[in-house]
This record gives sequence, C-alpha cells and structure tokens, in this order.
Amino acid sequence: MKIGNDYQPYLEATHRYAQHGQSESAVTGAKDESVTLDISTTSQRIRSKETSASVAENKRLADIKQAIQAGTYHVEPNALTDKLLETFKEQRM
Repeated sequence: MKIGNDYQPYLEATHRYAQHGQSESAVTGAKDESVTLDISTTSQRIRSKETSASVAENKRLADIKQAIQAGTYHVEPNALTDKLLETFKEQRM
C-alpha cells in the first residue's frame, strides 16, 4: 500500500481558486451573491428523526450515568460477553 501526499495538488488548486475569486471580486467590486438552499421534505423528515433519536439517546445515557452514580447500574456479564464476541467475529471477517 502506497502512502503519499496525494492531496497536495488539490490543496494548491483550492488555494489558486480562492485567490482568483478574491482578486476578481476586488477588481470588479462585485458583491457576493447569497445562496438559497431548499431542503426537500424527505431530508427534513430524516433530520427530524435524527434529532429525536439523539434526544432519546441522550436521555438513555443520562439515565445510565445517574444509575452509575447512584450505584444501582447492573451489568449483564453474559450479554456483554456475547456482544463482545460478536463484534470480534465481525472484525475478523
């Protein structure tokens, strides 16, 4: 496997583009145009589901943290072992 500095041409092109854009707007005195982006209803639904999922995940984590601090959190060793073995098997494949 070759590991190299393949991103350098991309960085140089991006830098040249940025300089060209700055010099052109300075010469013409043109203002930057604003861009309007309309998100489809499907995208909006996905985003709202992600937000609600993260809220539920945060609540679950807060409950676990509280149980750990109270000393009432119980770990199922067999379930934990099964999940660890499953993860290791997936990584080997």
